[in-house]
Amino acid sequence: MKITITTDRRPWVDGTKTNKGDVVEVPDELGRQMIANEFAQRLPEETKKPAAKKKPAAKKNAKSN
Repeated sequence: MKITITTDRRPWVDGTKTNKGDVVEVPDELGRQMIANEFAQRLPEETKKPAAKKKPAAKKNAKSN
């Protein structure tokens, strides 16, 4: 889970102190605890746009005489 730190208290994440505004990847359980304690906010999940489908090339009507 990706979270953004929202506190000036510099909570520890992965053995490192974080600053307000840092974006960090944490396990889901730790993320839920930090959000519940109002130390962080969850980042919205990035939605990937589906790949654009290629349209088949237009066929030319060639008349042979």
